[in-house]
Amino acid sequence: MNDVKTPDGVKLNVGGASADQSEDFMSLFMMMLVSIGIVYLIMVITFKTLKARSPFCLPCCSYRLEPYWDC
Repeated sequence: MNDVKTPDGVKLNVGGASADQSEDFMSLFMMMLVSIGIVYLIMVITFKTLKARSPFCLPCCSYRLEPYWDC
């Protein structure tokens, strides 16, 4: 769009499906971050600690990774 010469006073805007798709992906990304934060908060409340590895021990142990983690 930068290569298109427009008369004075004319603006080019991205619209339609491209604008909608960009907005939808941004909303989706924000909801993903919020959901990860809520899951982490629930796990911190469950384990009653903010230590970095503690909330992630449950998923590691459930996938049979005990030898690799100190669960």
